[in-house]
Amino acid sequence: STLPASMTDVVNATNATLEDLELVGIDRTVDKLKGKITARMAVGTKVTINLESQGFEHTSLRIKVGTFGDRSISLQIFRSIDKRMKNEE
Repeated sequence: STLPASMTDVVNATNATLEDLELVGIDRTVDKLKGKITARMAVGTKVTINLESQGFEHTSLRIKVGTFGDRSISLQIFRSIDKRMKNEE
């Protein structure tokens, strides 16, 4: 999905969301154009969030949970990030 916000704003909202959901951060590699944030759930499942700038005011966001993906958890994480972005406006 694409969010109507800068890369920096989406990264900040993503980090805050992961903290709210109590996911343990493993690795964050982010610059102004692309980024990857990796975390683990309490049960050990890996969560990977890939970010890519789509210009100054849009950022592409891809969330993968586990080896094969878990759509419901991915959507929950995305909705939390989106809600946080809307609350900061």
